Amino acid sequence: MTIPPGSISSRRTVLAGLAAAPFGAAFGLARGADAATPAPAPMPLALTMATGAPGGGLAAVAPRLGGLAARVGRLAIAYRASGGSVANILLVERRSVQLAIAGLPVMTQAWNGAGAWTQGIALRDFRALFPLFGMSLQVVTRPGSSVSSAATLSGRRIGVGPQGSAGPVVVPRLLAAAGATPRLLVMGGYADQLAALRAGRLDACAFFGATPLPAIEADAAQESPTLRRIGFDAAAIARMRRAVAGLGTVTLPDEMGPAGRIVTVGSVAVALCHAGMPNALGAHLTELAMTHRADLLGALPDAMPAPDAWLGSDVAIGIQPGAAAVLRQHGFGVPARMVQG
Repeated sequence: MTIPPGSISSRRTVLAGLAAAPFGAAFGLARGADAATPAPAPMPLALTMATGAPGGGLAAVAPRLGGLAARVGRLAIAYRASGGSVANILLVERRSVQLAIAGLPVMTQAWNGAGAWTQGIALRDFRALFPLFGMSLQVVTRPGSSVSSAATLSGRRIGVGPQGSAGPVVVPRLLAAAGATPRLLVMGGYADQLAALRAGRLDACAFFGATPLPAIEADAAQESPTLRRIGFDAAAIARMRRAVAGLGTVTLPDEMGPAGRIVTVGSVAVALCHAGMPNALGAHLTELAMTHRADLLGALPDAMPAPDAWLGSDVAIGIQPGAAAVLRQHGFGVPARMVQG
């Protein structure tokens, strides 16, 4: 399936249509006028949390976060399956869920209305709570493939991950900045796309997810891996960082290659909530996460930690006030300009 264009005419339709309909229709949206926003409903006593696609980091960590909130925080937690970062932001904006996890570059796109999937409308009914784990662009191909660098990705069929995940809205921009012009970008589940790669129906997969992505790490752990990682040179890294806000340079161990490591771009997965969440609840959830980080990340034992400097000068999103106070107590730098109720 290619990434097709669509047309949506209002902010309310953006939120309702994109979160409920197949996500492929979200790309190339036409700009429309804002609709009147209804008065916010009270935050429910029971919280619903969006998860993510199987094989990705969000799906692995979300149940841990929800379980911690229920077990230690005495909160009633329900779950709602989703495709990942983009879908989660839309679900929070619509108050279909109150908790979720998303990649920082996607949150920045939403906040600024910068991605085509937002229709140019700034989505600002969500707030960041706390960083969780590192994310990165991870490109894999088959051993023996002629794909060996960013330049050789041009003219190829590239899998970019599930509908609603970070990949379909971040990876095309990153590949273009790196100098690659794929022939076809395809969305699908992580396991399905890796199977299509092994079968020769795709030339490479370029996912933006947990570092390392569980679906890729499972292959790397085999005695005879069926995947090979692709890295980027310094010039491509610099261009990608200029093209997408919230990125840094990441060096990954590479068990599948002769160099033993590759260089790529990365960011951080962040827990988020609806702007209507009370400050005391945001503080409570953040304190739980800060004091039980090992438990939260137990589902991703090999994941790289979230970078300490997770909010750089190129990032502009709102941080929940209660969460910001707790983060500062735990030594995190939280710019005052980003704390918004």
